[in-house]
Amino acid sequence: MNTKQRWTRLAPEYIEAILRKEEGDYLRNKLLTPHLMRILGPLDGLRVLDVGCGEGYLARKMARKGARVWAFDWMDILISHAREDEQRSRLGIKYAVADASRRFPCPSAIHLVVANMVLKDMPRIQTTVSEAHRVLRKGGRFVLTVLHPCFCMSPSQWQARKSIRKKHPKVSFELEAPYTTRKEFLKTVSGSQARIVHFHRPLSTYVSLLRRNGFLVSGLWEPVLGLNTSCPAKYEYAAFLPPFLLMEGTKP
Repeated sequence: MNTKQRWTRLAPEYIEAILRKEEGDYLRNKLLTPHLMRILGPLDGLRVLDVGCGEGYLARKMARKGARVWAFDWMDILISHAREDEQRSRLGIKYAVADASRRFPCPSAIHLVVANMVLKDMPRIQTTVSEAHRVLRKGGRFVLTVLHPCFCMSPSQWQARKSIRKKHPKVSFELEAPYTTRKEFLKTVSGSQARIVHFHRPLSTYVSLLRRNGFLVSGLWEPVLGLNTSCPAKYEYAAFLPPFLLMEGTKP
């Protein structure tokens, strides 16, 4: 079963189980999204593109901050959900069904392109990065987020890191392949029983892709939860290991 077939089967459950409320799962709500929004900074009046927007969660947040948003995803059911919400909220978001590994369906002179937790689910990302560069205006930014490649390499690591507790922050990983090896594996989506393919790429791959496509690497972040943060036991590891990697490339 290929990536698109898996997401086609997952989409209805994704909307119902994960997105039954606007904020989504715990780590997205408490760690990734707040940090991402701080990185994006003031958005009022900016032309923004949300690549692989899903049901429109981030697109709506950016539009509410004053951005003029274009957004697309390759799943018809997710875009239908986003358009239904747009009819109610009237935020001015322009949605499209499109493949992020092909030409982007948006105007040029974009100020900001965001690929939030998208590249990790794509087998081919070269065109995605080059298209981000093409549609950006000079000085524009491309911000991407992925699962941290150092700590999310395989199912064994997913299980091992969740054994970390604040009082006993010790863990040993069983590596199924060298870190530098490009690898794919099945991952269960939080809040769901469905599994999708995750593509592990080392950090150097993302840096190289940005540089080869004309970007200056202008930011890199590895957020963690504060040690005093109250959270469910299964997320205590996130006070010691960053679950997410955020990167920024600027078009000179």
